[in-house]
Amino acid sequence: LKMKPDTAMTTPPSAFPDALSKTGCVDASDPKKPASGLVPYGVRSPLWSDGAEKERFFALPEGGTITVGADGDFDFPRGTVLVKTFRAFGKLLETRLFVRHDDGEWAGYSYEWNDDGTDAQLLPAGKTRALAGGESWTYPSRAQCVQCHTTAAGGSLGLELGQLNGDFVYTSTNRVSNQLATLEHIGVLAAPLGDPAKLARYPEP
Repeated sequence: LKMKPDTAMTTPPSAFPDALSKTGCVDASDPKKPASGLVPYGVRSPLWSDGAEKERFFALPEGGTITVGADGDFDFPRGTVLVKTFRAFGKLLETRLFVRHDDGEWAGYSYEWNDDGTDAQLLPAGKTRALAGGESWTYPSRAQCVQCHTTAAGGSLGLELGQLNGDFVYTSTNRVSNQLATLEHIGVLAAPLGDPAKLARYPEP
């Protein structure tokens, strides 16, 4: 379930793909589908985003593993990509990639979906998009991404023990399983976690 070296997102910001279909994070023939190397996940206490539905995935570089800190935060290797897609008001709106580059720094990239839902284009800056019915959607700038995804927070926000310690429906296999147990089973954790029942678990809102 790990991305192959040729699809791991280690591209420097100056050469970042201008279309989501070119990133290696999605099926190039149908960008609405994740690439085969991505691992889906969900969080127990999600951030409210104007009622948007979200799909979340991550990809590790070949051979990369996740270290879990004493505080429960996940520390990802360089070359990791976190993917989050937003659907709201009846349409695909945005896919965000949060990438840990070769220098160890994280950076965020927002892709705006076209009206047909066939692909999404990289935005050079933040913007607000008017939608039908007087609604609107705001796309963050790259600087805004790291205002919340800080070094002190460990880069990623939702990926931690308390958020992932719960059941998740894995649509590729149609199975329900505890996410922490699944991550340990597929070998992406640097060390075993033990019984999820004895680990931090956030309440659902």
